[in-house]
Amino acid sequence: MSHFGPTVPSDSKARLASWKAIADYLGRSPRTVQRWLSDYGLPIHRMGGAAGPIFAYTDELDLWLRNRGHAGLTAVSSQAHGPVPVDSSVVPPPIFDFPHLPSLQASRSAELAAAASSMWETSSSTDFSASVRLYRDAINLDPSSARALAGLSFALLAGGLLSNINHSLYSATAEDALQRAVEIDPDAPPVRNARAWLRMTIYHDWKAARRSFDEALTRNPLYGPSLVGRALLHIAENSLAEASDLLLEASTQCPLSAPTTLFRCWHAYLAGNSSSALNLLAQARLIGHAAPLMDALEALALIDRDDPEGTLQRLRPFTDQTMQHPLLLGVLGHCHAAAGQTREAQSILSDLTHARSLGREDVSYPLALIFVGLHDRPNAVRWLKQAYADGSLWCLGFPSDPMLASLRLDPLYQTYLNDLNYPVPEDSAARLASAS
Repeated sequence: MSHFGPTVPSDSKARLASWKAIADYLGRSPRTVQRWLSDYGLPIHRMGGAAGPIFAYTDELDLWLRNRGHAGLTAVSSQAHGPVPVDSSVVPPPIFDFPHLPSLQASRSAELAAAASSMWETSSSTDFSASVRLYRDAINLDPSSARALAGLSFALLAGGLLSNINHSLYSATAEDALQRAVEIDPDAPPVRNARAWLRMTIYHDWKAARRSFDEALTRNPLYGPSLVGRALLHIAENSLAEASDLLLEASTQCPLSAPTTLFRCWHAYLAGNSSSALNLLAQARLIGHAAPLMDALEALALIDRDDPEGTLQRLRPFTDQTMQHPLLLGVLGHCHAAAGQTREAQSILSDLTHARSLGREDVSYPLALIFVGLHDRPNAVRWLKQAYADGSLWCLGFPSDPMLASLRLDPLYQTYLNDLNYPVPEDSAARLASAS
């Protein structure tokens, strides 16, 4: 039974009885031949139904080639089997140029991946959805592009830190994309970078992440995403001076990058330099950066722990916004609690808890901040644990976060931090090893 209708065999036909034989005749791989069957009607027959063995006749293959007008394919076939005459007067223009289609797709895929990668360097916001779409399109065109696969993984991981993407939604996709990229080209700089980010943000495997970042930067010392990732790892080590140097270098390499600017602002806040954080945020807005997260970081930098009511006055412009970042709500709730305005704090607490019940994973750290303001340390620690489990950006700053200073005197919180086994700076580790 022919897959394309009944065909009457003849003694003049040469019969090819396997995918390999057909592929050899056409000068292509078996997978390509199978794709031509499904996409373009290559004349393949089956014996005994859809699951039976396949076969093809050479003269039907040659006729199919003529009718498609593929002189390139015909020439490949004729090298081993003799020339196949083509009457150009009756051959319609080719619909697709098969010999060049894969290379054209790969070229277009590379262009899309390059465009997506450049968005890190030039983006005015911290929304990674556009780059994710470009990487997806690149992969659709060329599933063997390690650069596109690794780029997708990195975009999801970085976007997960900076946006409202749920950990459970992006982590599995990021892992799978990276695994495929590693199988194709494990040494490519984008693959090494994505591997390092995955180990840091999803696995919290600090040593493996450090090794991967250092390997990536050895290959490409000025690669912005790796510079930023290594800086974040320094933040987790509480090595803020080292983090500052790398973030400054990353900003020099990518001065138009909103994510890089945002990480610099957060670092300045963690280092206790609120005025620097506010200056960086003001400059970022002047050059067109815009992100709700920047408002939240500005609110953090404005907090005066000795004057919570005055802080609320300074935060008043942010309370008029209709779409507020959860972190901004957490800061407002913390300040209300610290100012003794418990009812207002409880109202924000209720809103964030409801958002959590609806699946929002970016509210754990803001909830912890409100409980810190309410002096409810057990609940504060509980939500900090959840933020860590959610892969929150803010968990990288737990060892140095000024908002958590009061918790560091709490044995429960100290035990929790010790259990997390945050990374130790390499120089300190070397001193400890030498002492031992």
